[in-house]
Amino acid sequence: MLKIEGLKKTFENFKIDNISFEANPGEIVVVIGENGSGKTSLINMIMGMFKAEDGVIRVNGITEDEDPIGYKNSIGFVYDEFNFYQNLKLKDYKKIVSMFYRNFDDDKYEFYFRNARLDPEEKIKHLSKGQCEMLMIATALSHHANLIILDEPVAGLDENVKHAFLQSLKSYVKKENAAAVIFTHNINDLEDIYDKAVYMDKGRMVIDMTRKEIIREFRIIRTSEDIIESIKANVIGVERYKNYCEALVKISGNSDVRDLLHNADVYKIKNPDINDIIYYYRLGGRRND
Repeated sequence: MLKIEGLKKTFENFKIDNISFEANPGEIVVVIGENGSGKTSLINMIMGMFKAEDGVIRVNGITEDEDPIGYKNSIGFVYDEFNFYQNLKLKDYKKIVSMFYRNFDDDKYEFYFRNARLDPEEKIKHLSKGQCEMLMIATALSHHANLIILDEPVAGLDENVKHAFLQSLKSYVKKENAAAVIFTHNINDLEDIYDKAVYMDKGRMVIDMTRKEIIREFRIIRTSEDIIESIKANVIGVERYKNYCEALVKISGNSDVRDLLHNADVYKIKNPDINDIIYYYRLGGRRND
């Protein structure tokens, strides 16, 4: 669905530096990064607002240059804020957006619209943030897009709206065999739905891993400084305390490290989640004694 290869772009005080990853049919991918990490720039490049200096972006196997209309119609986009057509009633908004997409499905739009309990007579400017998000998801999922791009979609939503929003997205990805890419600075609300995580930092891609790869390839251990030193080539990040260390360790492809997990001096072992992976990558080596 989405394939990004070797993407580079230099801005005035920032650059996108060799980004490559894929979002395949049936996958929900989260792209995580702090403000200034390059998420918004990458979104703008996917959406065709900025041209890459090097590399390529393909949606459904085509670039925007090869088929601009087909490329755009393959993407559904959910903004972080909705600032368009503020004085329109929702019934009139539907008439406008239905003209934008050649595969607009009126029944599908009405399905998501009704599920969100939106009022066609209401004006957009009177909608809450949650209602705006549900309106955008109704639009994004109504034209059989193969790729859904979402920018901070659940930030500020109450729990009920958040749950409904994510369930709609999961259902669509499964039924349509589509891909979704969610850009966020906080993965906590998305921990249960993602299949793959990409972590960006200062315009570069640091992590590109599936949930299964994270579980298979890493462990968090509590042990002595001597043990950490003996496997330092496999240590991603470590916190040093007065009497012990806690570290994220890469265990795949190294039988010595895997054997070490059975050492009596390794007295705590934990499977990490993506937040742990990001934390230790940022950490490097820190002393807390």
